[in-house]
Amino acid sequence: MVSTKSEMISKFEEILDKNFDKFKETSQNETNLIKTYLIENHLFKNDENKNDNISTFLNDWILNLEKSPSKSEWNLKIRSTKDLNLIILDSKFGEIFIDITDTRFWSINTAIKAKSSDMVFNELLREESMDNIWLPSSFINSMNRFGSIYGIGVSYNEILNDDENIVSSYLSNEDKLKLKIRKFNASKMLKILQQSEFKENIALDRISILKTDSLKDDDFIVDDITYFGKFTAKGTSYSKHSQLVYEIFSNYRDKLQFLENNIAFNFNLDEQQIKGQIINIKFYRKDIILSKLVDVLSSGNKVFKLWGIPKWSSEEYCSLKVVDLHLGNLGKSMELDITPNNIRVIFPHGACANTLARLLTNIHQNIDATAELITGGNPYDYFILNESD
Repeated sequence: MVSTKSEMISKFEEILDKNFDKFKETSQNETNLIKTYLIENHLFKNDENKNDNISTFLNDWILNLEKSPSKSEWNLKIRSTKDLNLIILDSKFGEIFIDITDTRFWSINTAIKAKSSDMVFNELLREESMDNIWLPSSFINSMNRFGSIYGIGVSYNEILNDDENIVSSYLSNEDKLKLKIRKFNASKMLKILQQSEFKENIALDRISILKTDSLKDDDFIVDDITYFGKFTAKGTSYSKHSQLVYEIFSNYRDKLQFLENNIAFNFNLDEQQIKGQIINIKFYRKDIILSKLVDVLSSGNKVFKLWGIPKWSSEEYCSLKVVDLHLGNLGKSMELDITPNNIRVIFPHGACANTLARLLTNIHQNIDATAELITGGNPYDYFILNESD
């Protein structure tokens, strides 16, 4: 029975080896692929009594789930381990390992079937203190620095269409795009799509990264990474999977912390001055319907989860003070100045920059796949990874 991280790693290494051996013998892929989910929480501000607090939270969460007959059948139970930073959820589906080394971001690891692990992950996200990470299309597009691109997923869901007649309502799925491209033509196809005349409607929603050992043909991992922070691994090296998850996570975390510490607006009482920079989300799409855009950004509904009351100055300009419904963004509100060409954001000190990542990611997925988040001191899209990141 697993009780330490090293034993968890050994378990996952064994699963990968068995899957690969079966594939070599039968050419069939297994369904128990290794999956990692990255989740952000705002339960606690420090590490004091971290384990007791997290155990209390998870026990309360499980008790609430048990009130639902269908979810009580999951038989979730917390199992303590010898590792202070590892919590195990036992379930009828199998083991789910929660790495709480980073207080703000948890890593959830499992080899149970994707349908079951997705259900548990999505149920955890119903808690107002929980949110997944959000990887903008620009961030995903620059992941080739971590390995070779082995596949891509392209999607787009048009939410600003002004055509509301009975035919368009009946054929609502016609405004959705979904495309998967595998293996070594993926990079070439991605370039073709991004140079096309409809590039504003092509958002990367996933990417597959191949990490190999140049000296060993059978030492590799292919990770399928989604824009909502799910990693699905296939191959032989769990250490390469862990390395890739850590590299992407640490880059993402650094982006958020830079925005929170250096870009957020803050009034310095000692120096009697305001510090911070305006954030600009620039649109390249030319047919944005401003009234529709304002509606989706202020309604409080998924996927943006922002709520506010619009103040119109003209048909081409609207201001919003929005609250993030994920914990009210720690009691802070963002100010948005919205036009058909851009959104100017005043991001307050003490707020959570995951809100900005969610805003940009869902603009890519639903409004303009080419939109850029630019800060006052940086003339490039802040969510593009550079070699120095």
